[in-house]
Amino acid sequence: QGAAKAFDMTIGAAARYEQNAMAISGMIGDDKQAKKYLQMIEKAAIASPVLNSTDMMSNSKAFLGLSKNIDELKQVWGLVERIQAFSGVDTQQASFSTKELMQGDYTSMYEAVGLDKKELQKITKMNGLSSKITGLDKLLTKMGVTDEMVNKMGNTTKGLWSQLQEKSQTFFKNMGMESNTKLGDFLRRMNKMFEGLDTKTISDKLGGMLGKATDKAIALFDLFVKWREPIAYAVGAITAALGAFA
Repeated sequence: QGAAKAFDMTIGAAARYEQNAMAISGMIGDDKQAKKYLQMIEKAAIASPVLNSTDMMSNSKAFLGLSKNIDELKQVWGLVERIQAFSGVDTQQASFSTKELMQGDYTSMYEAVGLDKKELQKITKMNGLSSKITGLDKLLTKMGVTDEMVNKMGNTTKGLWSQLQEKSQTFFKNMGMESNTKLGDFLRRMNKMFEGLDTKTISDKLGGMLGKATDKAIALFDLFVKWREPIAYAVGAITAALGAFA
């Protein structure tokens, strides 16, 4: 159990990161920009009292469909962080509510987060993503939900604990990266090997051998059932005889 947990924290975490990173890179369509975005996520998560890189990566798809501009995406994640710090909702909910608002639907931001309905309606009517980002930023600032407030949260016990968790998760994930790469290479070799095998013929032969072994086991059982009474009688007689000579 301990080994399984260690594997999950290192190689498992690295494998999940690799999968999400590939999806993000594919959506951005530029390896250099994708790397810049991933670095931005990791840096923001380590500094944040509420965000973590795992949730940010899994929810990135919500925003990459809106923009591929790294600066805009950084601003959006800043808004998500402030919303999460203010409302207490998790990253998934804060991301979903923000994405919906940026697409012109204020319902989730109003019902789940609790922002003012009339102000949200104004934001949905703004043209373009940049204008909506500015509009939400102004609304949060007006409410006192600023970066300064988030920074103060970072100095609380809970905030410091969150940052420590993120740093340790990143440490273990980075530790598992090399092993994950080697494991991936091994699995690719295994897949390639299977591609060159006539697996149908091999499986049929092995299946036939297994079938014969099963038939023999069944026949042995049937024979035992057939002769169980004579065998039991003979064993009883031998036992009685040995008792008489004792």
